Parts: sequence; structure tokens; C-alpha cells
Amino acid sequence: MQRNIRPTIARIAKLLILGCMIIIAVWALAGGFSARQTTSSPPIGVASVPQQAQQQGKGQAPAVPAVPAVPAVPAVPAVPAPQGTRQIPLPIITPSRTPLPSTPTPAPLQAAAIVTSSLVTSVTMGLTANAPVQSAINSSVPIHSITWAPTSDKLIYVTDAGGLYWANLDGTNATLLHTYDQDAIWNLLADQQPKSNTLFVPHIDKSIQTPSSSGHLDVVRFSVGQAPTIEEVLDTGPVLNIHWWSATRASGIVRGNYIGGDKLVTLDANGHVVETRNIPYMQSGAVQPGGAWLAYATSQQSTSVQLSGSSPETIYLLNLNTGQRLQLTPPGMGIEVFSWSPDGNWIFVNAVVNSALEGVLVSVDGTQWIVITPPGHGAYDAVWNPDSKYLAYSVQEGGQEEPNSPSSPLTSHVYIIDIPARKSGIVAISAENGISEEGSIMRPAWSPDGSRLAVLSFKGSCSPWPCSDITPALYLLTVK
Repeated sequence: MQRNIRPTIARIAKLLILGCMIIIAVWALAGGFSARQTTSSPPIGVASVPQQAQQQGKGQAPAVPAVPAVPAVPAVPAVPAPQGTRQIPLPIITPSRTPLPSTPTPAPLQAAAIVTSSLVTSVTMGLTANAPVQSAINSSVPIHSITWAPTSDKLIYVTDAGGLYWANLDGTNATLLHTYDQDAIWNLLADQQPKSNTLFVPHIDKSIQTPSSSGHLDVVRFSVGQAPTIEEVLDTGPVLNIHWWSATRASGIVRGNYIGGDKLVTLDANGHVVETRNIPYMQSGAVQPGGAWLAYATSQQSTSVQLSGSSPETIYLLNLNTGQRLQLTPPGMGIEVFSWSPDGNWIFVNAVVNSALEGVLVSVDGTQWIVITPPGHGAYDAVWNPDSKYLAYSVQEGGQEEPNSPSSPLTSHVYIIDIPARKSGIVAISAENGISEEGSIMRPAWSPDGSRLAVLSFKGSCSPWPCSDITPALYLLTVK
């Protein structure tokens, strides 16, 4: 009996062992294939393959398909960042600003006819500009900017702390009119060339460098012998680059909330909007006295979106009545438009000439250019004498562009240009009472009658940002 059972047991054992081996092999093959499917990421753009449903039916062995050899999956390289979409910093925009959307579509403009300058000249030194000190203002805080009251009898200035003051010409009786956000004072007293006794002050609630900037317009009215009045006008946002072009009209720029959405806003004498026009990509600009032409410079191409109908960093003339458009500079060479002369015959701009940034006077038809700055220097704080004969501006070197950036000692000279004579001169300051010294004045401002010049003076060792120890000095100017 035992001899008959032993072969049977042996055969059963062999079958059991063989069955176990088959089951293990099937399990290993199926498990390995499934593992490859679930742990290997599919290529980008290819949908992953779902696992096969479990075979239904209890007690049935799953059918095992033949498993081909699976090649090793190569490592997927990191996807490089897309090219051509970097946000380029602009003069008044930080790289951290949220990119603007590309819709809606900007308003179409007429194709621009290219104007080629037929005469490019420069000025020569030789103008004598002596400025004996008439008076000065002593301030306990640094002063950021200064201008004249349209009535000629008072000075208006803004401190670095954001205080807007009204004072006598000798600095006495300084009265605080209003306080503004100290991060948004850089454009408060830009020269507006007023033609009445009213100034517009853009009241920006936050720094304009943030996309959530909002604000309104403060209308400041002046009367001889009386304190100025301030009225808030809430139907306008933060209007920049304001210039008066008649006694009852002024225009400025409102930044767009989409690419190409920049607007030219026209205001009445009370600061209310009377017209809004989309001027795509306008970065700076001014309307000609009388209101016929707009001179403007386009912005850099700060995104991958192409500028439609315009070129980046180009200066254009746009006829506001007919829509005619003239291109005054090649693309990439028109940097900034500052202002028109009061007689409407010249436009003052910063442009690239012979591969260098220069301050340039451009005739109203674009055919004459006068380079007025020293080679390789742009101009800042440019202001016109009321009779259009003289232009004053500053040339600055060194200093500090922004907090924590590299700094060097700041120097700044104020130049005066005699336009008809094509002559230039550096304002010579008598350093009485230690008020000023060579290379330490900036931000000139003509009196409304053109007989006097107010400037900011500072210590020559000034290098922190912003400069400390700035006090405005008023100079009586003699030009020969």
C-alpha cells in the first residue's frame, strides 16, 4: 500500500510545486508590467492609458497576454522657460508689476508717414547766465520739487515727506496745503505750462508702480493776496504728464489697464474730463498749444505681444483733428516727449542721435533737429521761458537711481539755451551763505513773467537716495 501511495504523493507534490511556480511567474510578470504603467509618467501631450479592468468570475485564472519586453524609460528633461516673454523694466514700472492683458484690441490709427530730418545742428557754448541769489528757503525736511504759483507772487513746493506747501518768495509764511503719499510725489509739480491761475495736482493713493493704483485730481486755484483753494475732482483717475494748451483745456495721460490701452484725457478748467481718446502704447506726450497736434513717444515692447500699428520707443505726431500721423524717429530711438514751446513751434524730446541719448529740439514739421545737451547726455526737468526764446534744463550724473542700488556722488548742472541764437550756457551760481556750489543745482522753474528762475540746490556730497539737505534757492537771472 505504501509502495502505491508514494509515487502518487510524489506526482502530486511535483504538480503542486509546478503550479506554484507558474502562479508566481504570472504574478511577477503581471505586477511588473502594471508597475511600469503606473510609475512612468506619460509624455507631455499624450493621455495616460488606463489599467485593464479586473477579470470578473470567481475562481477563474486571469488570461495572461504575452508581455513584450519594455524598454527603459529615459529621464524627461526639464522644460525650458519660454523665450521672449520677459518683462522689461520701464522708467516708471518695476519688474514685479503684474503683466497687462492683451485684450481688448487697441484703437486703430492711421499709418504714419516717415519724416526725415533735413537739418541737424547743435548749440555752442557762449551764453552767459549769471544768477545772484535773491532768496532761499530753509526747510527742516528735504524738498522734492518746486514751482511757481501762476500769480507769480508765491512758491509752491513738495517735501520728501509728501507735504504740499505754499510760501512767500523769501520762504516766509510757509503753509501746509495738503499731504500726499510720499511714494507717489514724483509727478506732483511737473511743469504744466499753466495759462490761467489754476494748477492740477494728481492725487495718487498708492505708488503708480502698482497695478492697483487709484486716485483723483486736486484742482488748486490761486488769487493774488489770498490763500489757494483745493477742490477734489473724483471723476478722473491718476492723470500724468498734464500740459495746458489753452486757458480752458489741459491734457494728460492715463495708463491703460491692457496692452495698448493708454489714453489721452482732455480736462476743462475745473478738472473734469471732456474727452478721452485711446492712443495705443503712449508712454509720454504733450498736446501742442492750440490743441491741433499731439507729440508722443511709445513705450518699450515689454511683452511678447507685438505693438499693432506702431513701433516701440518711437516718437510720433498725431493730428487730433484729421488723424494724420507722422513718424519722427526710427524705431527704438525716440525715448521721451517732454513739452512743446509756448509758441507751438518746437518739441523738446530725448532721442538717440549717433548711438547716444541726447536732448533734442524738433521743429513742428519734424524736419529740423537741434541737439542741445552735451554729447551722450539726456536732459531732465526741462522748462520753457514764456516767450519761447529760452529753455532751461538740468544734466545729472551719479547719484542713486533707487534704494539699495549702486551710488556715486551726484552732480547736476542747469543749462539755459537761447533758441534763436543757438547758444548754450551753464547757470553760474554765487555761493553766498554756502547755499550752493558748482554742480549742485537741479529742477529749474521759470517765473510766469520769465524774469526769475527757481532751482533746487543741494550739498555736493549728496549720494544717499533720496538726496538729503535739499533746499530751494530762488535766483534772479541775468542772461546775455
